[in-house]
Amino acid sequence: MIPIVVKHGSESVDMGLYAPESFVSHLHSDLESRICIFARHQKLIFKGKVLDPSSRLKDALSIPAPSTTSCPPDRQHPVVKLMLLVSQQGGGAPPTKVSQQQGA
Repeated sequence: MIPIVVKHGSESVDMGLYAPESFVSHLHSDLESRICIFARHQKLIFKGKVLDPSSRLKDALSIPAPSTTSCPPDRQHPVVKLMLLVSQQGGGAPPTKVSQQQGA
């Protein structure tokens, strides 16, 4: 299991434990319910790269496959820290600029 913390502005959100086989989109959905930002507007960043929602956490976070010689199964993976950026262009129409009065 992978413990995940998401940093958004000055706030840190402890997301709990996720299986390496989970999809990044599952993390987006959980974030949406916790911080009320639509998943389509979220961009999760890890080590300077935006995570693809269709990828699995183990691939997106470059977690090696478990081996028989690695740490014992009861030992937990180190905390993964992600950064959240909010984008207004995620899947919807681009934001429009409100123009001033047209007649003046």
